[in-house]
Amino acid sequence: MNERDGMDGGRDSRRRRAARAGVLAVAALFVLGSCLEYEDELTIFADGSAEHRVLIGQSLEVEEMAAGGDMEVETLDDDDLSADFRGEGVEVLSRRRFTETRADPQGDKVDYEFQEVIARYERLLEAPWFEENTGAIDFERRANGSYSFRRTLVAEAMGEEGQSPDEAMQMRSIISALFPDAYFRFSVELPADISTAGIEGGETTVRPVIEGRRVTWEFPLADVFAATDDFVMTADTVAE
Repeated sequence: MNERDGMDGGRDSRRRRAARAGVLAVAALFVLGSCLEYEDELTIFADGSAEHRVLIGQSLEVEEMAAGGDMEVETLDDDDLSADFRGEGVEVLSRRRFTETRADPQGDKVDYEFQEVIARYERLLEAPWFEENTGAIDFERRANGSYSFRRTLVAEAMGEEGQSPDEAMQMRSIISALFPDAYFRFSVELPADISTAGIEGGETTVRPVIEGRRVTWEFPLADVFAATDDFVMTADTVAE
């Protein structure tokens, strides 16, 4: 199965629908500020097992707008994020919902609702979550004891499917204005210190930040929704 064949579930993933719900609701009501966050953290062990943390945050204002209007907006209350974590060798270690008050770019207090799931995979490369939600993942140990990592973020899952370059440019401009501080953050910790990391494919200003065994890519929301090409995050380690 190739990456795009596995994306049917991804197009309807909780992460993507929650993100688009926030954009539609807030854009329609001309509310400026940051209304959602997405964090995706992987810790990969030498035996190929892994722990995976996913957190989605959405402004409660979005949910109140949805409840008080005629728009059909899907919010974090509509789904249990942990339902995406399934399959042989997959164990949900924890799941929780919580609220937190933060300051928006204008200094106003905003209440957020979060869902967080932490799961463990006995065999990372067999976990169905990735192709069903964002794209394929690859991890291997080389003969010299170093490790390589590649993770694809498929444009059809991350952005608006089938948009033209002009539409993507317009989307980027709108989202940049509405959500200047909203982000999608991806990180991975590998079994040895990371020597190099990069990103290939789609248009983005993201630069990986390496801290020992962990590397982080933080995408502005505009890059995600304006994506017309796949992103590929890469990392390589020193030999153990």
